[in-house]
Formats: sequence, C-alpha cells, structure tokens
Amino acid sequence: ELAFQEALCQFVPNGGEVVLANSYNDLDNALRDLAQMHVSYLNCAYDGAVLQKWKDSVYHGDDCFDGMSGYDYIQAHLGYRYVVSASSFSWEPEASCPLLLSLSIRNTGFAPAYRMFDAVVRLEQIDTGLQLLLPVPIDNRTIQAGGEASFSLPLDLPLLPDGTYRVSLSLTEPGSGQPILFANEDTDSDGQVHLGTLTIASASP
Repeated sequence: ELAFQEALCQFVPNGGEVVLANSYNDLDNALRDLAQMHVSYLNCAYDGAVLQKWKDSVYHGDDCFDGMSGYDYIQAHLGYRYVVSASSFSWEPEASCPLLLSLSIRNTGFAPAYRMFDAVVRLEQIDTGLQLLLPVPIDNRTIQAGGEASFSLPLDLPLLPDGTYRVSLSLTEPGSGQPILFANEDTDSDGQVHLGTLTIASASP
C-alpha cells in the first residue's frame, strides 16, 4: 500500500488524519511513512494522542529544524517546500546569446505541487529602483517530493541602464494570486527569493 501511494501521489493529493497512538506513528516511523505517502494535509484536531506525542518528540537532523518538535517539523513539510539550492549566470557575447540563468530548486516537502505556478524573475536596479519583470518557463510540477530539478532560462534583456541589479525569483499561484514562499532565508515577505546581483556596464568605445 505504501509503494502504491508513493507512485500515485506524485500526481494527486493525499491526506487524512492520524489514529491510535502506536509504534507505527512514533516520530521516526511517521516521518518516513508521511514522506513515502506524499502527504499534503492532515487533520489538526485528531487523533489528539498522536499529535501530542509528536509535540513531545524532538526532531534531530543536520538542518535548521534540529531540536524542534516533531509536530512543527511535520507541519512545515506537509505538501511541497521549495528551496533554491543553486543559481548562476552565463553569457557568451561573441555568440550573441541572451543571458542564461541556471537554477536548481529542491523540494524538501513530503509532496509535490499539483498545479503549475507563475514564475517571474525580477531585476531591480539598486540605485534607482528601476524594475524589470521577466516571466520564465518553470514547470514546478516536475520538482518531485524529496527531489531537485534544474532549469536553464534564457533572459532576453532589453537595453538596460548601466548599474547593479538585484535579481530575484518569485512563484505565484495563478488562481488566488498568492505568493509561494520559498524556504530560503533570503526570501522577502512578498515571496521574492534573492538569487544574486547582476552588473551591467557599457563597453568602452
């Protein structure tokens, strides 16, 4: 049954409630099974005995959740949890190629997202606040639970004034317009995750 859910629930949501405190829902076992089942949601009111057991348990790991309660860890990993794990720029002026932005996004949550979000790269000139918004083709549905996906995004930039630009990425749920918040520390309240800076300087005559 777990193997069936592992395969099926990469494509459809899965959730429910926990019942009957026993060894199978001790924290370590629960984390393994919730991840394999790709659980997106759980009833926060039942079973109270199991939920309290998780609140009294301590998660141990080599990440920022080390020392937190098992309940908080599970709550933070239901569904998808995106982290930009790498980003870089490349440009070949001799080949008249557009600027290429390479991104890697890791999903540390229990489940994937089942809808495609709107992805936008924003360039904001640090000195003037001038902004350029570039829609980019990122299919977040390909970022599987516990996995990572890489994207190469050509940015066809217009003639921008010289200066240094702050580059960030955002994902938005198209139906509600709500931002999808990344787990990166350098994420604004509006969902913009900072990727780096880009300096544009005109060539000397």
